Amino acid sequence: MTNKDKVIAAFLVSVGIFSATQAVQYIQTLSIGERAKLFSVAKISDTGVLVCESPVFDSAGDTKKVG
Repeated sequence: MTNKDKVIAAFLVSVGIFSATQAVQYIQTLSIGERAKLFSVAKISDTGVLVCESPVFDSAGDTKKVG
């Protein structure tokens, strides 16, 4: 496993997508291009990456737009 693969695995685990074992197994199935794309996201993850969007509720229970 390369250092880039380890960064990708750590990223996937940190955002709660996979366990460590599952992340390693998943990375092994990826093509070189797919790994490169995931690595580019993992590199910038310390600045905050939005993996998925969900509604935010205010104190009254209404949804509000973030950003």
